[in-house]
Amino acid sequence: MSAAQHLTDLTGQLRVIVGGEYHLRLLSTLGVGTFGRVYKAVDIHSSLHYAVKCMARAIAGSRQHIAQEREVEAHTLVSGHPRIVTLHHHLTTADHVFLVLEYVAGGTLLSAVQRRVFGNDTPRIKQAMSEILDVVAHLQRHGVAHRDIKPENFLCDADGSNIRLADFGLAEVGWESDSFAGTLPYMSPEAHRPDASLALNDQWAVAVTFLNIVSNSSRCPWQRADLNDAAFYSFCRDTSTLQDLLKVHLTEGASLYLEMCLDPSLDERSTLTEMRKNLKHVQLFTEGRRQSVSTVASVALTYGASAASSRAPATPALEQPRPVLPKSARNKKPSILRRVAARFTALKA
Repeated sequence: MSAAQHLTDLTGQLRVIVGGEYHLRLLSTLGVGTFGRVYKAVDIHSSLHYAVKCMARAIAGSRQHIAQEREVEAHTLVSGHPRIVTLHHHLTTADHVFLVLEYVAGGTLLSAVQRRVFGNDTPRIKQAMSEILDVVAHLQRHGVAHRDIKPENFLCDADGSNIRLADFGLAEVGWESDSFAGTLPYMSPEAHRPDASLALNDQWAVAVTFLNIVSNSSRCPWQRADLNDAAFYSFCRDTSTLQDLLKVHLTEGASLYLEMCLDPSLDERSTLTEMRKNLKHVQLFTEGRRQSVSTVASVALTYGASAASSRAPATPALEQPRPVLPKSARNKKPSILRRVAARFTALKA
């Protein structure tokens, strides 16, 4: 049983938060996570609605206490951006920690994906992807790693628009940690390495989230990005099998874009900047028939020129200690032109 399930249900109670500035009545439970419960609340004076996250106050100095302080610090650093759920205030009482958050009525991106709101609407899909790239770029500018990027941690309007990132419970300030954390299907192949970059792990999770959006499915193509996973092993042997794993017929442009975002080799993988630049060249994401090699050539050259429905249950996040070892040197990342040229050569062969 999770720590959150041990929390007393405070629904219906009036909580005066932050020196009387907020007079919030907790109306209903919006969700229950590993360590906290989130309520829908209303300010009885202003009638404004908020989301209130409630956690049991951890013992001072404990690992969970450090995590609670880390969550507030990380969320505060990046709050105020239009693509991040606003943290208005936080309060610690004798028994609880309360976070007063922006309330988003539309639900989660996971729910939107399951309702297939994106379909094959290219402008809407691109807009969603751009909004997600915006928020991760904002995190990286402020030195914050979210560490649990996935559709259920984004909130949005009912039609899938106006996406905002939520739940900083596993977030870290800085790019190194003594633990690895996240949700296994969204964690990068190198996530368990002692020299793994938290920023690059967030970037990989963004790309897997893109798969959910494009396929209109909450199902991930693999259980974990590890060669012991049969689906991921198949993808590593031939990245063009991605559409078979997704059970959708990707256009060559979409397939090339997603394969580059999810290249198993860290040195070959698209950067966040490249993910944004190359997105504009995808004209359509899925189709009813396979394109010819000549069409693939056109797509590949466009990329090069620009550089010079199954429903799955929510997947729990985890956090585990990471061994401390010296950092290993990384090779310089090849340019996108050389990567696309190699891809084009392979397609012609």
